[in-house]
Amino acid sequence: MRWILGVDTRDRCQGALRFGEWLADESRASPDDRFEALHVLQDEDLRPLRSHASLSEIERMARERFTELLAQTRLRESLASHEIVYEATAERALAKRVTGEDEVVLMVGRRAPRGATGWTRLGRTARRLVRTLPAPVVVVPPDFAPAAAHAGPVLLGTNLGPDSDGAADFAARLAEKWKRPLLAATVLPGIIDEPPAYLPVVAHQELVESRRAEVQHDLELWLRRHQLYGIETAVLTGDPVDRLTGLAFERDAVMVVVGSRMLTLRSRIYLSSIGSDLAGTATVPVAVVPPPPT
Repeated sequence: MRWILGVDTRDRCQGALRFGEWLADESRASPDDRFEALHVLQDEDLRPLRSHASLSEIERMARERFTELLAQTRLRESLASHEIVYEATAERALAKRVTGEDEVVLMVGRRAPRGATGWTRLGRTARRLVRTLPAPVVVVPPDFAPAAAHAGPVLLGTNLGPDSDGAADFAARLAEKWKRPLLAATVLPGIIDEPPAYLPVVAHQELVESRRAEVQHDLELWLRRHQLYGIETAVLTGDPVDRLTGLAFERDAVMVVVGSRMLTLRSRIYLSSIGSDLAGTATVPVAVVPPPPT
């Protein structure tokens, strides 16, 4: 598996660097794993700087900061390559690295630390990569530290549809690679969480239990189609982002893996993206995986 880390020279990339170091540890990395680091000098960032410094001077300063960040972790020792490139946008440069290749994962840091509130949590590059998904994208909180305490499962969040097929395969491979259990969770929608006020409490409880049993059965069938047998499952109620984020925290999950509906920019005006929202709020790395090609 080829892991490409997009390095932002600001502090928001610290968590991604530490997670990359954790991935590259000899107890988890396999012989076919390859780790690369890339920093992108974007046109829109260079434009205001050109009036104060030459291009060669800007590159020199960026390279010094890039080298300094890599030197702060043991990841530098495991990198097959580390380079600085020029491109219109960082997401375009990263996407070019995965074109036509399988087994490639992109990793980036996000802007907001764990527990932060506000509208802008992902940052521009992470937001665009999660929207376009040229490959599986792992988004890491800037203050994430993969300490020994993160000994829990790989958490697979699924809507039981084809959107989650790629996530199921990706999560299973990571769980096997890292020798971690796999926990599959799905969330009951709609009336289950907020029933009409006129519905008696007993009727609501019966509705929840009946629906939970149906979804549990559907979840088990879905897992069988992916040849995932005997793994732990959870059927939750409530807001999918809140419940999956909470479950990841409670179970000390090492990563949350979800699929994507590949919503267009226009669709996102009317529909929320669970993958983007999870990536912006979770306390652990979140992998958003595109569906398999049809």
